Amino acid sequence: MHSRAQFPLQVLLLTAALCLGVAHTGYAGGTFHGSITGSFSAPVLSGNLANADGTPNSTFLNNSNAIVNGITGTNTAVCSLASCPVSSGVVGSNEFHWGANPAFSSFVFTGASNVAVPGGSEFELGTFDYFNGESALNTLVFGVTLTLEWHGTDIPAGTVTPLVRDLKIGTTVNGGVDPIADSDSVQFTITANDQNLDTLLHVLEGTDTTATGTCPAPPCAARAHLMGKISGDPFLELTRITVSPDDPNGFVTVVPEPGSLILLGLGLGGIALTRRLRPVKR
Repeated sequence: MHSRAQFPLQVLLLTAALCLGVAHTGYAGGTFHGSITGSFSAPVLSGNLANADGTPNSTFLNNSNAIVNGITGTNTAVCSLASCPVSSGVVGSNEFHWGANPAFSSFVFTGASNVAVPGGSEFELGTFDYFNGESALNTLVFGVTLTLEWHGTDIPAGTVTPLVRDLKIGTTVNGGVDPIADSDSVQFTITANDQNLDTLLHVLEGTDTTATGTCPAPPCAARAHLMGKISGDPFLELTRITVSPDDPNGFVTVVPEPGSLILLGLGLGGIALTRRLRPVKR
C-alpha cells in the first residue's frame, strides 16, 4: 500500500513526463500558428521524353558529347540556371523556370500565411502553379526538389521537420490530336492512409483553338492546392493534391499502387479461368 506522501510525488512525476512528451511532439494536440514557405533546388538535367502512350521516346543529357544507348545527348535545362536570359526565377526561391522557344515553363509555390492549425488536422499548405510553355526539346528538365518549411510564431524555429519532395517532370511528344494525351505532368508523392501514393498534376498543351477547353496560347497554366498536416513529432506531411473543377488546363490522376495492379491482374485472370472452365452447352 502506498503512503500519502508517495502519492503526490507519483502524480508530480507523471505530470512532468506528460509535459516532456508534449514538448517532444511539438505541442501534440495543440494549435500551431505560423506560415509555410517553399523553395526549389537541384534540377534534374537528364531523363526521358515520353510518347503520348507513356513509352520512352528518347534520352537527353546535359552534355552534348555524351552518348547513351547510341543516342548523343543534347544540352538540356539551359534555362534552369540563374543566368538564363528569359528566367526571373532562380534555384533556391519559390519559383523554378526552365526551357525556351517559344516560352519557358515554370513552377511557382505560394505558401499559406498566418494560419492557425490544430495538430493532425488537414489544411492547405499552399498553391502550386504550373505554367506549361511548350519549350524546345533541348531545353527540358526532368525533375526538381521542392522543400516546404513551417515557420511558427509560437514555437522555436526548426521544431517542425520540413517536407522534402523530389518532383518528376514528365514531358510528352505532342501529337497535336489529343490535348489530354499530349499533356505534360509533374509527379508528387503523397501520404494517404499511411501509404505513399504517386499523384500526377497534368497541364494541357497550348493550342490554337479553345474548343477543347485548353488555353489559346502558351504558357498554359494550372493551379493545384497542396493539402497537408502537421503530424507526429512533429513533421510536415503532404496528404492530397486538388485542382478546381472549373480549371480548364489542369487535372489530377493517381498512379495505381503495385498491389492494386496485382489484384486487378488476378481478378482478370480469374475471370478468364472461369470462362475457360465453364461447361459448354451442346
